[in-house]
Amino acid sequence: MPMYPEIMVIPMREELTRLGVEELRTPEAVDQALTQSGDQSTVDVVDTAEMKMVRSIKVKGAVHNTYVTPDGHFVIAGSVAGKIITVIDAKNLEPSWELPFDLGVRPIAFET
Repeated sequence: MPMYPEIMVIPMREELTRLGVEELRTPEAVDQALTQSGDQSTVDVVDTAEMKMVRSIKVKGAVHNTYVTPDGHFVIAGSVAGKIITVIDAKNLEPSWELPFDLGVRPIAFET
């Protein structure tokens, strides 16, 4: 059963595919895409006002989620398959450090 009504998804789907985002509509397609990414992936920084790619930042493992720290200084990229968190400096858009785990990284919470 779809998460959202199809009528709500159509305009967003059309816009994203028009901009070049590859649509993955099955669990198998998602698994294949993540497997193909291998040991490296990217966090893409997009200027949403201009709809332009600003930068692609190389990170280890397929990125599952990204978060901005409450102070806005860092972007955190978590990888389930890579079992690693990459901390990116939000000002210079460069990886600052990495933290490996024994298990995959799932959603992250911050305590302030």
